[in-house]
Amino acid sequence: MDQPAAGVVFLGDLSDPWVAEIADAFPDPVTRVDLVNTWPESCPQARVVVAHRTILTVRDAEAIKAIKSRPGPSTRVILCVGPQIRAADLERWAGGADVILPEATASQVIARHVADHHRPLAFRPIVSVVSSLFEPRRLFVDCCAAAGFGSRAFDDWPEAPSHGLVVWDVPLLSPSWEAVLRKESSRRSVVCLMGFADRDLVARAAGAGASGWLDLPFDPADLAFVLDRVASRPVNAYALDQPHAVPPQMKIARAARLPLAVRGSGS
Repeated sequence: MDQPAAGVVFLGDLSDPWVAEIADAFPDPVTRVDLVNTWPESCPQARVVVAHRTILTVRDAEAIKAIKSRPGPSTRVILCVGPQIRAADLERWAGGADVILPEATASQVIARHVADHHRPLAFRPIVSVVSSLFEPRRLFVDCCAAAGFGSRAFDDWPEAPSHGLVVWDVPLLSPSWEAVLRKESSRRSVVCLMGFADRDLVARAAGAGASGWLDLPFDPADLAFVLDRVASRPVNAYALDQPHAVPPQMKIARAARLPLAVRGSGS
């Protein structure tokens, strides 16, 4: 007898708290399959298959191809990838995936990619965009407008309102960015945009009070999703927003079970 199809299947090293955090962010119940080194002989039939990988090999490409070539309704394949994966490996082995997400920000947007995203908000607050760079500032304002949020642009925090919802282009080269975020997030909700976001950066931003975070560059639809989620919180959540708990870093002993590719310039 054929096994009934699951709605969503998640494959990953479930002993890694960061990976488990991605699975916990799904909007509906998910079938979890522990995947450390090799794919299971047969992946459960599903509407969506999400897999977390720290490296990509020919076996990954073969597994994705097998899932996509099954008879019946097509399966959506989403890959969550770690920073050790080289751009060349993504091009070579991940071509069959429908969506590729960086692991550091996957928990922020995975719900959008596995389920229909309904936007129930009747009212959307004005978003303040803070960035010291003119072109990115203008781009982020346009993205907010496309998402249905009115927005205002500011060069720096002193010019921005002391309340509400803020999208911040985080100046990661500044040694004081965490202190600034800790101060500003005590009065408003802050969504951080960070270049080359990894586990360490996300943990530091969340610990300093960020309400949401995305990697740069980002999909504008992902920004819309994160803004909707943050704006849907009660108004009093904008004030004194407490630091968010994030999973601890993966232990070195666990990471050593898989060989790490040398990080390329495009990964």
